[in-house]
Amino acid sequence: MKKDIECILFDLDNTLLPIEENLFFRTYVYLISDVFAVETEKEDIITNIWNSVLTMKENTGKQTNEELFWSSL
Repeated sequence: MKKDIECILFDLDNTLLPIEENLFFRTYVYLISDVFAVETEKEDIITNIWNSVLTMKENTGKQTNEELFWSSL
């Protein structure tokens, strides 16, 4: 039986698995942009996601990461 994926969780502080963060994000964002490239240019998607991630990294706690992500698009 096939199940739809509801969410994907990432260990971005390297507590579970050591990763090279920049390589991971470049690869992930490039691959995920294929899903949305039908309506928007792939390069625009990559730029928007990357800028949102950088905004979330600077989170001071006044907003949730979700709020920062969507407000930075």
